[in-house]
Amino acid sequence: MESTELGDTAGLTVRVTAGVVLRDAGGRILLLRRAEDATWGIPGVGLEPGESWSEAALRECREETGWEARIDGLLGIYGDPATQLHRYPSGSLRHFVGAVFLGSSRSPVTSEHVLRPDARRDARRR
Repeated sequence: MESTELGDTAGLTVRVTAGVVLRDAGGRILLLRRAEDATWGIPGVGLEPGESWSEAALRECREETGWEARIDGLLGIYGDPATQLHRYPSGSLRHFVGAVFLGSSRSPVTSEHVLRPDARRDARRR
């Protein structure tokens, strides 16, 4: 995530999020390329009311990639504005506060899963 100076906080919103660093049996990590600004990141999402961080991370992994995952542990809790601010091309500024989990793919990943033309994001193994 790109670091952005806090400076003017007009339009700043705080977003509670969850993400998963998904690894396959070969140790490769899934990264997603965001369509709106071509930056790379892990599957992650804002929490829905009544949803836990781990539930949100698994849901978003499934929705964004089509892959079922399992949580193997907590990587960390992040929220430092020095690293967790992101300004979108539209100009909106978000401060992300969230949990990131380590996860594993629950089923074998084949090349057909690597790129999904109908996906909102470009998912690739790096």
